[in-house]
Amino acid sequence: MAHIFISHSSKDAAAARRLKEWLSAQGFDSVFLDIDKEAGIQPGAMWERTLYRKVERCQAMLLVVTPDWLASQWCFAEYAQARALGKAIFPLIETPTGETFVGGDLQAIDLTEDREGKLTQLAAGLRKVALLSPDGFELPDGVAPYPGLTAFGEEHAAVYFGREDATGRLMEVLRRLRAGSGGSKLIALLGASGTGKSSLLRAGLLARLRREGSAWIVLPAIRAEATPARNLADAIAAATAPGDTAAQADLANALSGADPSAALADAARRMRRAAGALDATILIAIDQGEEVFTLAEPAAARAFLTLLNAAMAEDLPFLAVIAMRSDYLDALQAMGVLLREPEVVSPSPMPVERIGAVVRGPARLADITVDDDFVAAVTADAGRGDTGRGDTLPLVAFLLARIYETHGKADRHLSLADYDTFRDVSGGLSPLENAVRLVAEDALPASGEQARAANAALREAFVPALVRLSEEGEFTRRPAPLSTLPAAANPWIDLLVAARVLVRRTALDGEAEGSGMEGPEAPAREPVIEVAHEALFRVWPRLAGWLEEERDFLAGKTRLDQALADWTAQEDDIARAKALLTGVMLDRARDWLLAHPARFSGTERDFILRSEAAERIAQARTHRRDRLIRYLSASVAAVSLIAIGLVGWQWREAVAAQDAELLARRNAEASEADALAARDEAKAALGAATRAANTMIFDLAQEFEDRSVPTPIIRAILEQARTLQDTLAAGAPDDAALQRSRAVALNELGDVYARQDNLRAALDAYRESLDIARALTARDPDNTQWQRDVSISLDRIGDVTLRAGDASGALDAYRESLDIFRALTARDPDNTEWQRDVSVSLNKIGDVQLRAGDASGALDAYREGLDIARALAARDPDNTEWQRDVSISLDRIGDVTLRAGDASGALD
Repeated sequence: MAHIFISHSSKDAAAARRLKEWLSAQGFDSVFLDIDKEAGIQPGAMWERTLYRKVERCQAMLLVVTPDWLASQWCFAEYAQARALGKAIFPLIETPTGETFVGGDLQAIDLTEDREGKLTQLAAGLRKVALLSPDGFELPDGVAPYPGLTAFGEEHAAVYFGREDATGRLMEVLRRLRAGSGGSKLIALLGASGTGKSSLLRAGLLARLRREGSAWIVLPAIRAEATPARNLADAIAAATAPGDTAAQADLANALSGADPSAALADAARRMRRAAGALDATILIAIDQGEEVFTLAEPAAARAFLTLLNAAMAEDLPFLAVIAMRSDYLDALQAMGVLLREPEVVSPSPMPVERIGAVVRGPARLADITVDDDFVAAVTADAGRGDTGRGDTLPLVAFLLARIYETHGKADRHLSLADYDTFRDVSGGLSPLENAVRLVAEDALPASGEQARAANAALREAFVPALVRLSEEGEFTRRPAPLSTLPAAANPWIDLLVAARVLVRRTALDGEAEGSGMEGPEAPAREPVIEVAHEALFRVWPRLAGWLEEERDFLAGKTRLDQALADWTAQEDDIARAKALLTGVMLDRARDWLLAHPARFSGTERDFILRSEAAERIAQARTHRRDRLIRYLSASVAAVSLIAIGLVGWQWREAVAAQDAELLARRNAEASEADALAARDEAKAALGAATRAANTMIFDLAQEFEDRSVPTPIIRAILEQARTLQDTLAAGAPDDAALQRSRAVALNELGDVYARQDNLRAALDAYRESLDIARALTARDPDNTQWQRDVSISLDRIGDVTLRAGDASGALDAYRESLDIFRALTARDPDNTEWQRDVSVSLNKIGDVQLRAGDASGALDAYREGLDIARALAARDPDNTEWQRDVSISLDRIGDVTLRAGDASGALD
């Protein structure tokens, strides 16, 4: 039951006693009335301090509003204190006052009319307040009353004081969404770092919803991390089939598929049936939601939001809360996946006036006495702190945990002397400002070789694995698998985990080590290390100094991560080449890689090296292209040597660099794994050279397109380049990406031959490209891009064959191409590019049929192509290219109709 405080004027004692008697009859036993002989203020007690304590401890204040109450300054002081502490306040109008308004946002209960009905309403409100109270929870064995910098978990619900109002508002929003229809089913719980979103979600909301009986099925909160869709699928599967790992795996796979709707519906039915609550709402909770955008690749983020969106369907019983930093709301909305805008809830930071409850509430539960001057000192220092940073209250939490461990746990008492042990008098630092620094420094060696080793190893661990720089220039934490951190840092990381400034947890469950949530049934997962709170970046001078020195690197690393994600997302070699690093960004990345190679993953190193190789080739190509054209009249051999040397030089340089690296590693007694890695990079260099050869063909083709260069010279140079290309590609016959790049380059080469009317050479190039595309498609029949490559080569073969006078051969090629485009369109009817391919192929087939004298067949093909073009134009009336396709098809139909003698139809 809730602790209730009755605020009344001394002239209204009878009304106050009558109210207390009614509360007792309703089962509300914890009621403070100052004039009560047993539970009121006892003779000799300091009444003002007692009143303050009672207001601080209560969950609800009842105001016995009369003209005397309104006239009493003491009553108003009690009310103002309760407002500052966030207590639930119920104004009860006992006698007409001429004004029934107490607080602009408080709904008064008028007891002068329908008293019994209004008291029933009051009882319902008080029971809701009781639900929010921490007093109904037990603190599990082994769980400390003060958790420190880490967020409160559900196991801390009994000591989660000071946020009852925020919890209540969040629960009211959830109840409203549960009762409504057609609105949002997703709450975005927003706030800056340090405002307590995670604690509010876990210890506030989830713990209390579990006490609401059959109305809710509450899934454990998950972290997004790098695989948010899989984490969400695993959480739903674990709740659906507890203990059945095989069933969980099957369901998680179904939820990760293209259409998870059926799996979600099945999971909901099974969860409700198991809970015996067929009307229950199932709540999904995602903590640290910004990780969807900071740790997950764009494709993984989209997959997560797609699954979440499917769960939010109107006919499914899911609601969701995602706690995230406010500055990532735009990123959530910009993904364009969610069907409805989320309902935004932004709790205010907890006022420092409530620190007394934060200190005394847990102490009361743990049978610890707290001196008033201890609370006063903590509150005063917190009030002087930089609350705008959002880390004052987390620092209070850290200090309370440390004082409890060092003093209160043994003597069950917290005193001002205990608090002052953390003060730095010489530095002018309060215990709040000094505690984290003191604890972190005490955990590490102070001087000597060990201190130097600790500094070097921890700096490389923090930067960049455990810290990122936000767009606003703020240092924010990021979790990192322990295996990705320098091994030399492990002993010091263990010490900082023991000091509770770092947290060790498992990758998927999001629970910190020592939280009490581990168990023998928990799956073995890779340990993850993260900073306990971003306040550490400000109040630990050693770390703050490192980060300021590395600010430029961290800013560049953020841009590099985004560039790498953009490059990875590209689907073809030409787009990927355009997405490589260039200019100043490449120069800085290259310097960082040389200075700190251990800070970059293999993928990042490859990206930087590819960018560097591409820049060198581009620079050489810029200088040599004009020279190539100027000297075309010279011997073909000399010019070819320049073209071949352009790529060969790059290949030799890259391989030599890799050989040198391998030799250096061998001299340093590198492991076999390091040697293999070096050979892999040599292979990557070969790939880069192959792509360079392909790019050279494109460049030469473009240069020759608009220049009057003798055909024999052009042919000789291109054939030399093609020979080089074939030689390089033969070195990696199983590399699908390189082979496809070669096929695309062969088509470009064929286009050059076709423009020069060398139809035989063009046909040879197109057919070789077709053979590569067919071989790739045979390896992976589901790869739609490779199927389209086959169709494009067939189209080119048809064009050249028709120019050579073989209409029948051209028709065969076009029809095979059309069959592929039709099959692709059947697989994805919404792919407008493939639909247009079908329309273009139909027009080509119509042209051949018309040329062969089959006007009826041509008309059928043109009309089908027109239908597709019209459908596309209707989908996007602003697409001028699709409108033009309609016009071209109409022109063709007009031509055929006119030849058939139907002038009126042609005119139409």
